[in-house]
Amino acid sequence: KCDWSSDVCSSDLLEAAPPPKGITESTGFWTQAVAEGNFSNLNDGLSSTRLWLESQGRFNDANPMENMNFYQGMLRTALGYAVTDRLTLWAGYTYLPTENYGQGYNGEQDAWPAIRYIFPTKIGTVTLREMVEMRFVRGDAPGIRPRTLIKLIHPFEFEPRLGLVLWDEFFFNLNNVANKIGRAHV
Repeated sequence: KCDWSSDVCSSDLLEAAPPPKGITESTGFWTQAVAEGNFSNLNDGLSSTRLWLESQGRFNDANPMENMNFYQGMLRTALGYAVTDRLTLWAGYTYLPTENYGQGYNGEQDAWPAIRYIFPTKIGTVTLREMVEMRFVRGDAPGIRPRTLIKLIHPFEFEPRLGLVLWDEFFFNLNNVANKIGRAHV
């Protein structure tokens, strides 16, 4: 039996991305679809092996000719191993094509390990994740960026499969890119 969960249509209204050069303000939103499962339907011995699939579409109003334009996509996949029912180790890949209005195309590729710990609380489920991305852009030396995520999922009483999701993620670029403060998501 496959154990799948998903988060669909998250939005980030606080910061879509840094606006292109010459634009002082930009608003936008992100869409997201995430699926995670194990391989126990193929073989009971693979119940600890995990698969993570994620896609995002990111939109902003940086183009004065359009209300909202697609400026960035994201495809992420990873294989993981569940050490316990709460602790999972991951190895993954991300492709991040970007084309901001007035700027050229940029296709970033990231390889990363991650560790995730999930634990229940009285108000919902808390997820902690630490990821270290090795970022490759246009043949440059890789950028190294640790990412720390904390997320709370509070299920609705009327339908526990639905809930309020609050999270924040902090990025710290260690070498060739200026530090970036985290984003808050609701």
